[in-house]
Amino acid sequence: MAELKADYRQSVRLKRKRIFSYAWVGLLAAFSIAALAVYYGYASDERLPGFHLETMEGDATIGSAIQLDGSYVGRKGNRTMTVDAEGTNYTDANRVGRLFILPFSKTYSAATAALIKEHRTFMRGKEYGTFEQTDDLLLYVEVVPKKGEAIVKLSVLNKKTEKAVEYSWAAGTWKPRENVGLADLQIEGKHAHFLLERYGTTQSNMQSDPQLFDYVFDLTAGQLIDTREIKLPVQAGFHLSVANDRGTSINLLHVVLFASREAGAGKEAGGDQSTPAASEKAQIIEYEPFIYDYADGRLQPLALTIPVNMEHTNNYVDGDKMYSVTISGNSTGWRGESFDITETDLRTQSETAAYTLLASELGGKELLMPRFMDGKFYFVVPGAQVNGAMGRVSTKVTVIEAASGKSLYQGQVAYDGPSSEATAELKDTVLLNLELRS
Repeated sequence: MAELKADYRQSVRLKRKRIFSYAWVGLLAAFSIAALAVYYGYASDERLPGFHLETMEGDATIGSAIQLDGSYVGRKGNRTMTVDAEGTNYTDANRVGRLFILPFSKTYSAATAALIKEHRTFMRGKEYGTFEQTDDLLLYVEVVPKKGEAIVKLSVLNKKTEKAVEYSWAAGTWKPRENVGLADLQIEGKHAHFLLERYGTTQSNMQSDPQLFDYVFDLTAGQLIDTREIKLPVQAGFHLSVANDRGTSINLLHVVLFASREAGAGKEAGGDQSTPAASEKAQIIEYEPFIYDYADGRLQPLALTIPVNMEHTNNYVDGDKMYSVTISGNSTGWRGESFDITETDLRTQSETAAYTLLASELGGKELLMPRFMDGKFYFVVPGAQVNGAMGRVSTKVTVIEAASGKSLYQGQVAYDGPSSEATAELKDTVLLNLELRS
């Protein structure tokens, strides 16, 4: 019996020792996995290269508002990133974080991110609509469907008190195969104007029967005071595009509307639409421009010279001026070797300036369609691709005064490391999207 008890105690000790050994092995394995995860996950960020937007010529404060979005596709990883004057921010989570953080994280534009930073409480949940602001107010509006109706939801923030007021109203029906959205938002004195566009879609998903409405909201009284339907005097079968005001003027608020159609289509309102002859080499488009004044609700025809390459033209309104930017040299999508720019005075309906920008004169292979804000064009000027690499060996930014074509700023993406590594790292960057933080 004593021998049995001794054997039992020895068996228990061996079992405990074995369990203890297994526990140590498990802890060691867990520690090793954690260490490797940190090394290949979080520590991998430290091995990724850094870049910044360096001012080469002009006003450095202009460059401080610029952010370039894109990706790094080199041997050290494949990551999305933003680059500005302060440095690089890799916007996707690292390898560990991607498993837990990224599915619940969101990426915002530079302008929206700046608003979130400044007005965090107000901005919570506001990401799909449109913003506009004055020195005192910040407006957010979105159009949502609800039980077959289009509902306009407006939030108004007093930036001094950080207090917000919510409003909403029905803006007609929202039928199946119909699109309803905000085409423009402008503040005119104490009034806010919401330009609502609605159109149906054909079986081939083409736009049909567009309509425009200007909803006028009194910000002081907190109520909708007028609804104006903007009826364009055009034939059936047209498509509609809007050139928004992106200037600083608060006294001359316009929106320019372009009605367009295939040549020969919709000869009579409500009649059958025809298509161009099959022998035509290119689709011919007819354009009819109009100008709508928010202050008095007037709609007038606009006498404009329509560029031959109108389908590759962007139009930007700045108070009583409109700038048309057309790709004129070796265009590929929304990029090209040269751009023709014209300035039109909307009061006299006359062309007042014209010039051409060449990518070669700005130190690049091509120009991308610019951003426009407050009378300035912001161009990304990519360099050449090397040996079929995705990236560009150089990425420059040029800011042009719209009225004169004068260069106000030139910057270039620079590598934060030894100059001997710069070319190898820069050729693995793809930074083709420019955003403005303010």
